[in-house]
Amino acid sequence: MRPAVCLLLIYIAVASVSAQRFDVVSIKPVEFSNESFFDGYVAGGGMCARPGVKVSANRVLVSISTVCGLIRAAYDVRDYQVIGTPDALTKAVATNFFSVDARIENGATATPDQARTMLQSMLADRFKLHVHREPRQVPIYTLVVAKGGHKLAEGTDVPCPFEYPNVSGPGVIASCKPTMSMAQLVFALNRQADRPIMDKTGLTGKYAFVLRWLAEASVPSQDPLPSLFTAIQEQLGLKLEPQRDAVDAIVVDHVESPSPN
Repeated sequence: MRPAVCLLLIYIAVASVSAQRFDVVSIKPVEFSNESFFDGYVAGGGMCARPGVKVSANRVLVSISTVCGLIRAAYDVRDYQVIGTPDALTKAVATNFFSVDARIENGATATPDQARTMLQSMLADRFKLHVHREPRQVPIYTLVVAKGGHKLAEGTDVPCPFEYPNVSGPGVIASCKPTMSMAQLVFALNRQADRPIMDKTGLTGKYAFVLRWLAEASVPSQDPLPSLFTAIQEQLGLKLEPQRDAVDAIVVDHVESPSPN
């Protein structure tokens, strides 16, 4: 490789790694097409839904989010980990939703991790956000083995009702081949549950199973589906037990609504 090309690649890598702030940020209020769409959006995700963040080279786009959602995206946390967002910014009104179009100049690019760091800086600059981290006691679930033992398949496949052997989404988590650990199951469950889930099963293997339950956005099924709690116990031989424990929380000390531009 020629020296000039090497120097160019090194410059690009350094520019990407060193970028900690956006050079240009546009924040605009979201214009909902109609009231029904707004009501459906709020009902589906709530006022602290984590937004989709699209990172493309030097550009980071957030098409729709609240302040609480932006904090979640910037600090990579769940909704129950964001504490202290002012009531005025969590009301279900359209004026509390924003879109963000942020860019880095001078040829720099951003990785998803760098984009989160720059979103933190943007929140501090444009939303006057001040936060601190501290452990807070919150309701959790612990995942344990139910009485009678687990029903997970280890070392063998299970019948798969799906096109692909691994499926995870509202109302379904499936690993038709014995490839999923308890840590991976808990990670998938944490995306569906209303509070943190911690693994206390003591199971260390890789397992196959199909878990289906009734969720608001579940794929339609001919058979009636149970609740998540019932499904985990009946189908997997595991159990979710409600408890309280400390989680790492982002506590909002101060935040303001930005002046859109």
